[in-house]
Amino acid sequence: MVKYRLQLSEPKLLNVILAQNSDRLRRIAIDVCKFALERSDLSSPFIDEAMGFLEKGHSVPDPVKTDLQDLVDRLDKQYFDLKDAAEAADSNASDRGVDDPGAKWHLMFHKARAATSVLFACDEDPLFAAAEAVEEARVAAHDDTDGLTRLVTAALGRVPQQ
Repeated sequence: MVKYRLQLSEPKLLNVILAQNSDRLRRIAIDVCKFALERSDLSSPFIDEAMGFLEKGHSVPDPVKTDLQDLVDRLDKQYFDLKDAAEAADSNASDRGVDDPGAKWHLMFHKARAATSVLFACDEDPLFAAAEAVEEARVAAHDDTDGLTRLVTAALGRVPQQ
């Protein structure tokens, strides 16, 4: 049974995360979310509000999480609608394996994943928050695992070990 999706995609990175204390896990979650938001070019007042709570070390209130979940749902719907429309316009695209990284649906997919990264970072369990935020950030950042690994390593250097 897989408890963290990162176990399947990046088991070495998960092992690093598993060895961290709560403060370091929160720092990782925040930093990977910023990375995902930057790489996906996503901004939203709901994300700003949630990130503000996280950066201050506070729990994110349920109404903010609800707003964030609504944003994720809207972005996912936009992604699926755009992808369906693109596939309908070119019915052979999926058969040919066409995956244009500049396509509107592709860009929306990365925005949705970045928003989901922030939503996971809001979880009360710091380990779950970090592991799942990292997994979503990895996808939002176009599978830039090297960049993400460097970011996690840098985040660990900024928070003292307890």
